[in-house]
This record gives sequence, structure tokens and C-alpha cells, in this order.
Amino acid sequence: MDRGRSLQITACTLALLNACSAVSSEPRHGEATHLEFVVQPGTTISGADSLTPTVEVAVLDAGGATVTSASDTISLEVGDSPNGGYLSGRTAIAAARGIARFPRVIMNGLGGFGYTLRARSPGLVGAESVPFNVVSLRIVPAQWLVRAGNSFQFRAMVLGTSDTTVAWSTNAGTVDSTGYYRAPSLLTTDVLIGAFSVPYPHARAVATAGCGCVP
Repeated sequence: MDRGRSLQITACTLALLNACSAVSSEPRHGEATHLEFVVQPGTTISGADSLTPTVEVAVLDAGGATVTSASDTISLEVGDSPNGGYLSGRTAIAAARGIARFPRVIMNGLGGFGYTLRARSPGLVGAESVPFNVVSLRIVPAQWLVRAGNSFQFRAMVLGTSDTTVAWSTNAGTVDSTGYYRAPSLLTTDVLIGAFSVPYPHARAVATAGCGCVP
């Protein structure tokens, strides 16, 4: 065989090997490559409710199809967190037929707009959810000393919703729609001041007004 012919065969062999190597390195159809949120989180109440709707994360192949044989363990964590936050409950779930559902995960934190979740699993490309809001409510101050006949202005701090309408209640005396409290003329017990978000009633808080009772 002449030298030119030998070089041509060698070049063809190398080209074939490179092509085979390139093909073998590409993910095969049905092989798990990445995660994707198939049910996104919606507005949720800090510390009170499980994420709604129930978040679902799928194991997908390179073509975007669910790998129904996948049983990888998928973990959820907080991504973007404007005012801080963390998840509690079952945050790691094994996929069943390629999908992991998270029915008992609770979002905790100060609340606000634009939170996200991240999903991770070893060996797979992770995913990030769409932004969602976390609604929270707290009463300022949370503790106070009250005497019979006194009055005090409480404030409700509502985050995560543009509708900050709050309903107030108390076990002794009166409290109006602005949180202005008036103690009764005879006070013999500690006072509880409650507030809840009108559009999101599960977002609620209680302040304690200790009784400066006169024996």
C-alpha cells in the first residue's frame, strides 16, 4: 500500500472515531438529564400552609420528555429570598414514575414578593421555579402593658400582598379597624389582640397586652 493511501485510511479512521465519540457523549433518548417544575408554587402563607398548589418536579430527558422510570431523590430549597426564608417539612422526595410531589412543605420567613424555589438532584441539572409571593402578618408591638381605661395604637405589618386590609379582634375592651385599642374600665386579665389578613385569612398574628391590674 502506498504512503498516500495509508494516510487517507488513517485520516478516515480518526474521523470515524471522533464521530463515534461525539455520538456516544450525547445523552440518549430516555436518559435523565435535568429537572423541571411541572406544577409551580403560588402565593402561600408564611409558616401556616403547605405550598399551594402542591409543587411537582419532573425528571426529564434531553428531549424534554418525562423519564417515567426515574426514581431519583429530589430536594427543594429556597432560591431567591427577598426578606429571608426557609422551608420545613418533607423537602426531599423520591420521584415516582419520574415525578416528585411535595404535599407537606411549608414556607417560613418574613414574607414578601418574588421568592423562588430550586430543585436539585445529584447528577442532574437543577431547576428554578417561577417567582411567587409569601404572605405574612405581624403585630407591632407584639407585647405591651395595659391598664384599665388606657388606649394604645397597634399596627399590623403585612407583606407579600398589595391588599393589606386587616381585621382586628380582642378578648377584653375594643379594637377598631385601624388597630386602635381601648381597655375596659375594669380590667382583671391579660389582653389578647388578634389580627388576620382579609384576603388571606390564614395569615394571622396575636399580640399580648399584659394586665397592669390594680389589686
